[in-house]
Amino acid sequence: MLWSRSNPVLTKHKIEVTHTLTNEERDIQHYRALKRIGAPQDAFIARFGTNGLARVEAMIAAEDEKQRKIAADAGATIDGEFEEVNIDNDQ
Repeated sequence: MLWSRSNPVLTKHKIEVTHTLTNEERDIQHYRALKRIGAPQDAFIARFGTNGLARVEAMIAAEDEKQRKIAADAGATIDGEFEEVNIDNDQ
């Protein structure tokens, strides 16, 4: 007992977290950054290409719609009923 108090056991943890972005997530971030700085349309076409720009804009529209739906549902409540059942094994 004296040994464990004078020389306690130590536990160490090392946690490493790696966050990776998919190509779609990176493209959305780049699109929003270009919008934020007020880049001209030519900058968007140069970054994503003509067909890629339409793809990114569609992804952003879908993501914005999903966020609006989540925000609208945030205040919703679910009504329900429950019944408490007491089970006695002695009977």
